Amino acid sequence: MEKDFLIFSTKKKRYDQVRYINKEGNEIVRINYNNGNPSIVLKKDLQNKAPRYYFQETISLDRGELYLSTLDLNIEEGKIETPLKPMIRFATPVFDKRGQKQGILVLNYLGDIILKRLRSTTEDVSGRTMMLDSEEYWILGPSPDLEWGFMYEDKKDLVLEKEE
Repeated sequence: MEKDFLIFSTKKKRYDQVRYINKEGNEIVRINYNNGNPSIVLKKDLQNKAPRYYFQETISLDRGELYLSTLDLNIEEGKIETPLKPMIRFATPVFDKRGQKQGILVLNYLGDIILKRLRSTTEDVSGRTMMLDSEEYWILGPSPDLEWGFMYEDKKDLVLEKEE
């Protein structure tokens, strides 16, 4: 599985992580893209992701269902990764031959691909490109210090409504 995931990551060039996580939330296989130099994460460095929202949402799905996360920032070892790394997670449960759920497959899509494309398609438009999530938090804001407020305890009030 590690080799297959490594080949997939190398060829696709848009997934920061490719993971198989067991039903207890433990990463079993993880490939990190490493800015174009994909590698297999050592067993000792694998993490438990049971508390993470994408694990909870995906493990409850049925066969053939897909979970698509919101755009947010990647978290490693309980901390927001720096430099900031926007992500969208695609995940689906994995079943054995008997139909028993065994875990989930998670692909972390590099959100900067979307954000850069959005910025480039609006380069010739006057004004500034901005983007909000469904809760009115800035993804692309009037200034970088307003962005990703939902990810930080001290920025939870930085929504469009408050900035007007």
